[in-house]
Amino acid sequence: MSPSVPGGMTPIDPDEARALIPRHSATQDQLNEWEHQNILESERWALSRRRNDLLTPEFMQRLHHKMFGDTWRWAGTWRTKEKNIGITPDQISTRVGELLDDVAAQLKNGSYRVAEIAARCHHRLAQINPFPNGNGRFARGRCSGLSAAV
Repeated sequence: MSPSVPGGMTPIDPDEARALIPRHSATQDQLNEWEHQNILESERWALSRRRNDLLTPEFMQRLHHKMFGDTWRWAGTWRTKEKNIGITPDQISTRVGELLDDVAAQLKNGSYRVAEIAARCHHRLAQINPFPNGNGRFARGRCSGLSAAV
């Protein structure tokens, strides 16, 4: 199955669509529900204990894998293809590192309220668009969870 893409979502590359794990999803609604259940499980995992690695690329990739690893074989890996949004794939690692360093400094220095830091993080993460898919859901969950880092 190659799900159709609702408005506002990044189209899934045909090669990426072949990496769909659940073969029981016949509709976009079924796929969305499957992903939703995986995301709920990843939230429980992420919030199960205080973490010292929240602001690392490795944690970001691990969390994305927890969110989408039962759905997509490429979950948790940086995007390697151009998309309709996002920076070029060769810049993803560098830009993610810069974002996380900036967020750490903003939190440490109290540069903004945590809610504003989260909003800024979300905006930049969406601009980077680091994963093949699920970036919006990842950015909303990841950046809104910044209060766990302080």
